[in-house]
Amino acid sequence: EKVASYVNVIKEDEDQLLRTIVNMGRILTHENPEERVAGMKFITSVIQGLPQRCLSKKQATTLLRYYVSKLEDHPSMVSFVIRGLYELVVNQSPVDDDEIEKLLQAILCEVQMPGLLQAERYIVYRMLAYMLLNYTSALHKMGSKFVHSCIQAVEGERDPRCLLQVFAIIPMLCNEFILGELEESVFDVCACYFPVDFNPPGEDVGRITREELAEALLTCMTASAGFGKYCVLLAVEKLDSDLIVAKLDSLKVLIRGAEVFPPACFVDKTILIWKQIHNVVFVNRHEAVIPTALSCLTGISKVISGYDKNALIALFRVVWKDLQRGEAPGMGKVLEAFASASAETCSVALVEALPSILQLLAKDEGLRPVLVLESTTHVLSFYASLCKHEEATQELNRLLGQLADLLCTLVTGNDSELGLRALAAIASALPVKGFLTASQLQTLEGVLLQVATSVDAPAVRDEHILLLAAAAGMNCLGHDLWHILKQEISKGYRPGKSERILSMATACSGSALSMAIVLPCVVDSFVHATKDNQTAYRNLLAKCLVGIACQAEKYRVNLCHASLLRKVVFAWIDAVRCGHENESFETFHEVSVLVQKLSEICSGSDLTDIISHVEELCMDTSFATSSLLLLKCTVCHVRPELLSANQHLAELLAGAHCRCPTQLVAQCLAGYVNKLPDADLEKTLCCIQPSLEPDWTLPKTELLLWVTKALLLRGYPNLAPYTKLLKELLKDGKLGRHAAKGFQQILQPSVLTMEGHCTVKLMHPQRFFVETVDFLIEGFNSVTAEAVKDNFLMALCCQLAYVPKPVVNTYIDKILPILVTALSSAEESVIAECVLPCLTENVGLMASHLDSVLEQLLRLAKQPFSMEVRRSALQCLLQLSTIEEKNMMLYKQQVLQGLTHCLADHKRLVRQVAAQASSLWHMVGEPSGV
Repeated sequence: EKVASYVNVIKEDEDQLLRTIVNMGRILTHENPEERVAGMKFITSVIQGLPQRCLSKKQATTLLRYYVSKLEDHPSMVSFVIRGLYELVVNQSPVDDDEIEKLLQAILCEVQMPGLLQAERYIVYRMLAYMLLNYTSALHKMGSKFVHSCIQAVEGERDPRCLLQVFAIIPMLCNEFILGELEESVFDVCACYFPVDFNPPGEDVGRITREELAEALLTCMTASAGFGKYCVLLAVEKLDSDLIVAKLDSLKVLIRGAEVFPPACFVDKTILIWKQIHNVVFVNRHEAVIPTALSCLTGISKVISGYDKNALIALFRVVWKDLQRGEAPGMGKVLEAFASASAETCSVALVEALPSILQLLAKDEGLRPVLVLESTTHVLSFYASLCKHEEATQELNRLLGQLADLLCTLVTGNDSELGLRALAAIASALPVKGFLTASQLQTLEGVLLQVATSVDAPAVRDEHILLLAAAAGMNCLGHDLWHILKQEISKGYRPGKSERILSMATACSGSALSMAIVLPCVVDSFVHATKDNQTAYRNLLAKCLVGIACQAEKYRVNLCHASLLRKVVFAWIDAVRCGHENESFETFHEVSVLVQKLSEICSGSDLTDIISHVEELCMDTSFATSSLLLLKCTVCHVRPELLSANQHLAELLAGAHCRCPTQLVAQCLAGYVNKLPDADLEKTLCCIQPSLEPDWTLPKTELLLWVTKALLLRGYPNLAPYTKLLKELLKDGKLGRHAAKGFQQILQPSVLTMEGHCTVKLMHPQRFFVETVDFLIEGFNSVTAEAVKDNFLMALCCQLAYVPKPVVNTYIDKILPILVTALSSAEESVIAECVLPCLTENVGLMASHLDSVLEQLLRLAKQPFSMEVRRSALQCLLQLSTIEEKNMMLYKQQVLQGLTHCLADHKRLVRQVAAQASSLWHMVGEPSGV
């Protein structure tokens, strides 16, 4: 209180602080050190309480000098002096460079850093970092003396929090100073910690992790290009370590160093580095390290590729020689990692590897050629995108020509799998000018045309479409093929053949020219098929149009989505008006996918007219199933700004929900509720409100669930009236179970999605959980009817999969006893659908209930319970074996005995999980690695 009162006085009169110090002269100069310490503690507390920049430059300078002088006082005073200095330097008015020099001289040269407490060292490091950012001119005047003093100050630091500050200071030193002779000394300060060996205590909440320290150290070790000559040697040495973290950190250092250090640092070490990478990938495989090892190969290959081509060739020859002794999958990944580094590495890889690859593909022995060809495809794509093909050597052109011949032979050969891989390889190489000859292109055109039009040809695969689209983009097959496809489409539906033709037609999006030939024909055919009620053909054409739209996005070819959507929607409207208003979902499924896709893409104002026609159709057809499906596809997928309030439609929809046996009415209204502006929303809710009152029916329940979902997603502020209705519904003997399952429907991402431009607020699952969890727990504990109890239980369990664990943990003391009790009391279907999956996902929280949980799980794992219950109970037991709990050994024998019966279960799937659970429970209590 005394400190606070002084702070308030000084805020009004800043000179009061200096007067206070003068008045405290007797205490601050007292012969008893404890009195002097108490005085400094009080003054420091006052300074810490002052607002930023409260003191003038003159006052800050005077106080700074006073505090610097106090560093020579009794050692017990140093802690408060350092805290005061930090506040003056960081939070008060800037002082002159001379004052900073004197301060640094005192702290770095006169204060013994190793003798300071951790908190004091941490403050000093923070202050140094601040000075490096804000007082660079003062530090530059000190020059190498400052750098040397910093090295001495931070050397030998062991505290992790202080080390993070040290690791922040060193890159600043490298950026601000020419290190010169001190370069190696600065690097040695970092190198002594590499690789980081640190395991934080488990009870330290918010602890610093090993990964944080390792990442900060990595930044230090690569902070200066001059560190390269020391760093690369150290990393290569540590790569040979048996510790996985040492290998991983060394690889990361080399990757980062390849971006910073001169190529000369790597040239003589690349083969040594490769040998260690080879060891990680092929010999002593470490799956977690392999991606980093391959990235390291890419990095070092790139850094030497523009510096020493001979060294690059020598490296690849060693790599390729080792690869040919290895397994094919690993071989491909390494080849891709090397080739992707640069144009030079890609060219070298092709020149050196293609002779062996051609030989291997010609043999056609087993699976190896397929895997090698897959990697060759990736290398060809790198070559197509990275290299200047016109500058290729004569040797490389010769090898590429041989490869093209072989690929065309494989395409027309008997091995279908190898032929498909060859198609993908050709597609990736098409951008390479002159890769294929005219006769080879003619051969490929014949193959593609046969696949598209002949029912006896192999089935259409993605590789055929990929090649045809790529060829369209490069315009290397001409227009004849597209005109043939157009003619075939215009002939109408022919079972078996139309599927092929339309699948291949999706490739027309590879270019604007080919799309201009094919797309109008597909659209016209769709309109006629819809008009003539040719359901099968209409759906095939709709699927083709979806493919064309997706491919157009992929190849960035302009497609007028709004025009296409208009034609599709009006064809649907005409079909409904011609008497097909009550067709099932399935008959319009593919068309609904097409409308959804186009609605999501379109943004033009002309969509408003389309939506108006759809709304009018719904009213004219008395909300028939087909028209409602069309309304849902548009309303739930168009941009919100394209929707406008239609009160009459909302009233009619709300009144029609009882007559419609599906969820379509509720979903359409939910789309409006989620997307309409706030002013229009309230009017729409008023239209819906009368339908959300007793007596409850199934359609009314669905409407409440969907409206609640729409409001929750948009962040509507007052959900209480709707959650209250849900609570009452859970007590209903007939509709309660449906309402309980609807809690999952509210949270799962379906219908109302961000892809459909719906408003989806962050953390809406957490909000819904917090708003409902109390009444769900209270309802479970208070009701007596078991069926109603299960409704509350199911509504609770349905949410847990969508809510982050930290939020659930705040209520776990109340939730877990309910779940444990439910294992013995709930219906079998509720246990299978909700309780067991929920417990399996949260096994770590069951430590306090192991007695009752294990007993119930072993009971549920046996007959007479259903196979699904038995299997789920065993899955939960399996997961329980992984928790780190001291008392787990006490239950080991009990569980293993209980699992004996399950191992003889008459269902194979149950026996399989029982065997896995038994194996893991046998390992409980055993040393790791056994």
